[in-house]
Amino acid sequence: MKMDYMAQELDGHSEGVGQYRLNSYYDSCDKIYIPQLRDDHKPKSGQGFESLDDAHEFYNNYAKEVGFSVRINSSRKNKETNEILRKEYVCSKEGVPAKGVGEKKRRRGITREGLKAKLAVVKSKSGTYVVSLFVEGHNHPLKSPKRVHLLRSHRTVSNSHKCITQLFSAANIPTHQQFSLLEMQVGEIENVGCLEKNIYNNERNLCNGLKGHDADMLYEHFQLEHKKNPSFTFKIEADEEDRITPCFWADTKSRKAYTFFGDVVLFDSTYNTN
Repeated sequence: MKMDYMAQELDGHSEGVGQYRLNSYYDSCDKIYIPQLRDDHKPKSGQGFESLDDAHEFYNNYAKEVGFSVRINSSRKNKETNEILRKEYVCSKEGVPAKGVGEKKRRRGITREGLKAKLAVVKSKSGTYVVSLFVEGHNHPLKSPKRVHLLRSHRTVSNSHKCITQLFSAANIPTHQQFSLLEMQVGEIENVGCLEKNIYNNERNLCNGLKGHDADMLYEHFQLEHKKNPSFTFKIEADEEDRITPCFWADTKSRKAYTFFGDVVLFDSTYNTN
């Protein structure tokens, strides 16, 4: 016998947050979780957005309030202009798990559960993007507000946190302590907006961004110091691939000290590294 029933769960403090309706069919053993939110918080068929970024942001905010993570599933482009005509955003658990028959794979939780929850937008004649398809049912329980910050699409390092962590790094504060300080600043770990791993990744990206530019930045710094004080002197030598080999600089204070003491301090940056 086919039977429907409704179950509700409230994990937040306001109505609608973390709430969903569960439809269970005993004959098929399928469970569909339908979020219960105000209509103005849900995407609607025909709803327009000025850009794809606006559509993505709206759906991701909806997903955060509901309790799931979003990823881009597919795009269709105009072959001549390379303009995106249609884009589809889905729950991160959409798709079919890889079977991997006869292969050794790392043990990890199943991330794909074959559900159909999605949002599709198409470009209109006016240039805006309009919702052409919205499926809100999920076949897995949704995360509570206290755990939704762990989901990938909701883990971002804000610009303010990026600035603060750069100052912490300049003060030689380890990354795990930086995250603890951020947690103390915002009150609770779910208010940080990211994980400690994201702070590590942000620092790595900053370092990667400086690759190939650090020598130019040093040269510009030396030039600026020489412009401020002509007694500041420096010399940089490079090899055949334009990589810095020896580098020497001396400011006014150092040159005066040398006239009195005659000592020079040398830094060997390759010591204990090769």
